Amino acid sequence: MERNELRPILREMFPRDRTYLLPALHFLHGEFGYLPGWALQIVSWHLRVPASEVYGAATSYTELRLQHPGEHLVRVCSGLSCWHSGGRDLMRLLSKRLGPAAPDACDSEEGASRKISLEEVPCGYLCPMDAGTGVCRPVTFQSWSTGWCEVTAYSDLHDAALGRLEQRVSGKIRVLVQMGNCGRSVGADVVADALGIALAGRSDAYLTVGGCDGACFATPQVIVTIPSGQTRRYQRISPADVPALVDTLDAWPVGPDVLPDGDVFGPRGGSDLAEFFGPQTRLLLARCGYVEPGSMDEYLADGGYSGLSEALSRSPEEVIQTVREAGLLGRGGAYFPAAIKWQAARAAVGIPYVVVNAEEGEPGIFKDRHILEGDPHLLIEGMLIAAYATGAGSGYIYVNAEAELPAERLEAAIEKAWEVGIIGENILGSGFSFQVTVRRGAGGYVCGEETTMLDTIEGNRREPRLRPPFPTESGLFRQPTVINNVETLANVPLIMRGSAYTETPQPTSASFASLGLENARGTKLVCLSGAVRRPGMAEVPMGTTLRQVVYDIGGGPQPGRRIGIIAVGGPSSGILPAQELDLPLRPGMLHPSGVVMGAGGVMVVDETVSAIEIVRRLAAYNADESCGKCTPCREGTPRIVEALDRLASNRTQMGDLDDLLDLAEIVGSASLCGLGQMAGNPITSALHFFPDELGAG
Repeated sequence: MERNELRPILREMFPRDRTYLLPALHFLHGEFGYLPGWALQIVSWHLRVPASEVYGAATSYTELRLQHPGEHLVRVCSGLSCWHSGGRDLMRLLSKRLGPAAPDACDSEEGASRKISLEEVPCGYLCPMDAGTGVCRPVTFQSWSTGWCEVTAYSDLHDAALGRLEQRVSGKIRVLVQMGNCGRSVGADVVADALGIALAGRSDAYLTVGGCDGACFATPQVIVTIPSGQTRRYQRISPADVPALVDTLDAWPVGPDVLPDGDVFGPRGGSDLAEFFGPQTRLLLARCGYVEPGSMDEYLADGGYSGLSEALSRSPEEVIQTVREAGLLGRGGAYFPAAIKWQAARAAVGIPYVVVNAEEGEPGIFKDRHILEGDPHLLIEGMLIAAYATGAGSGYIYVNAEAELPAERLEAAIEKAWEVGIIGENILGSGFSFQVTVRRGAGGYVCGEETTMLDTIEGNRREPRLRPPFPTESGLFRQPTVINNVETLANVPLIMRGSAYTETPQPTSASFASLGLENARGTKLVCLSGAVRRPGMAEVPMGTTLRQVVYDIGGGPQPGRRIGIIAVGGPSSGILPAQELDLPLRPGMLHPSGVVMGAGGVMVVDETVSAIEIVRRLAAYNADESCGKCTPCREGTPRIVEALDRLASNRTQMGDLDDLLDLAEIVGSASLCGLGQMAGNPITSALHFFPDELGAG
C-alpha cells in the first residue's frame, strides 16, 4: 500500500473517533506486518489523536511490531509448559541457525531485507499440546424498556430450527472433525480436507467441523453419528487413516450387535478417553466438540436461548436474584459474586455497558478459547442475559490477539444471532435491544486487567486505572460497566435454563447449585498442560483436588518420569511440590504461601526441572509484561529476576534472599493492578516449599 492510499482507506473504514485507535493499529499491522512510522502519523491525523499518544499506545502492546519482520517470521512459544517440553531447545537451535531475535527498533524497514527473522512469544495459544505435536511451531506472514417476552417467540425459533435440521440431516451419517487450535496444530484441517474429498458424492453422509471436546491429547478426533444415534469416535487420525475410516461407515453393525455409544476406533487405541472423561462433570463443555460451533439451528434445537427467553419473561431484578441464589462467582481469578456486580451497575447513574473479557493472554490458560471455539452461542446468550439484567444496551467482547479461530467462530455466531433477531432490536418481542461489538486485543497480559481493557477499547495506552471509581460506577466511556469473563457468562444460561424446550436434559440452576462447595457453587474449567499423559481441558466440581485432576483425569506423569512441581493459576500464582496434590480447587488461596487457583491453569513439570528455573521463568514473564505505569512493578519485577539469576548461577550476594522476599512483598502490596500485586507469589511459594534450591535451607 502506498502512503497516498492510506488516508482514503482509513476514512472509509474508521469513524474519526479515538475508540477506533486499536482497530486501526490492527489494520495497519495486518497490511504491513508491522507499524511504519509514517502510517502512525496518518492514523494520528485521521483519528485526531496526538501522535505521541498513538505511538504510546502502539508501543504498549506486545503483539504489535515496530520493525519490519522480513519475508518470513518464526515464532517460538516460551510459556512454561512449552519451554520445558522442547521450546527452549528449539529456540537455542533456531538462534544458532537464524541469529538472535531482532530488536524492536522503531520504524525500521531494514528488516525487510532479511529472509527469516526469529521471535519469542510468551504464549503460542496451543497450551494443551506437547512439543513435537505442535506446541512450538513456526508461523509465516499476514435506553431500552424492559417488557415481557412472549414465549411463542422462542418456541417458533426452536421449532423452526428442529424442522430445518430434520430436513438437512435426516437419515444421513454425520462425520464431525474436532478442530480447535490444538487440533489444527497437528493437522485436523488436513484430515477434514481429506474427508471432504472422500465423502464427495455421497448422499448418505455429510461432513461438519466442531471445536475440541477437551481431549487435546487425542486430537485430531473424528466423531461419526449414524441416523439411529449411535456414535463412534476415531482419535489421533491422520490423512492416511481416512480411507479406512470411510470404509467403516458402510460396515457399521446393525440390530442387536450394534456397538455401544462412544466406542473408540482408530489405529492408536482409545482407552485413555474413558479415563479422561469419566471423573469429569461437564456442564459448560457438554456440547463442545460435538456440535457445529456457529450453527444457530443446532444451538436452538438443544435448548439454546431458552435461558434468555426465561430471563426476558422475568423482571431484571428477578434475573439478578436467580443468579445470586445460584451462587455464581466470577471465574477469572478474583471470584467476585456476579450478581453483586450486576446489581451495582444497574443501580449506578448512566446507561451501562457489558464487556466480556476474552483476553486470556497468560501461558497455560485456554478455557475461554475452548468455549469460543466450541460453543460460542453459549457466551452470547450469557452476555445477553447479563445485559438485560443490568439495563445495558450495548457491549463489547474483547478477544485475545492470538485467538484467530475463536474470534472467527464468535463473529460467525454473532452474525447468525443477528439474522434471527437474537441480537439487535426488540429481541424475542420483549422490547429489549442490544448491540455487540467484537474488539481484538494486541497483546499484553495486563490487558486482561479490567480497567486496562477499558482503556484499550477507548483507544488509550494499555495501563490500569486508579480505583475507585470501580467500573460498575464509572467504566467504559465513564458509564457503569459490568465486566465478566467468558467462563462466568457461559454459566448464566445454564442457571436460567429450564427443560421446557429441550430435547435432551439440560443443566439447570438446581444442578449448578448442587455442585461444588458451600461458598463456591458449580464447576470449574481446568487447563491441564505439561508433563502428564493426557493434557487438555477438564471440567470438575469446585472442591475437586489437584490429585484428581493430575492423576485421575490427566493420567499422571509420562512413563518413567515423576511429577516434580505443579504451577497452579499461571504466572500470578505460585508453585507446589507433588506432596501438596491433595489441596482442593477453590477460590482464593490454595496455600498460604501464595498459591491461588486463579483462572484455573494447572501446569505440571517433571522432576528434571528445578524450582528456581520455573520461578525464574514465571518472574521473567511478569517483568516483561509489566506495563510500567507504577514504580513498584516496573522496577521491582526486573530486580526479582536479577536476584534469581544470581541465585541460579551461584553468584549470591549477602542479603539476596532477604532482598528477594522484601521485593516480593513490596511489589505485591504497592502495585496498582493484579499483575504486580500477585508477582511475588511464585517467590514466596518457592521459598516456602523449596528453600534448599533457593539457598534458604
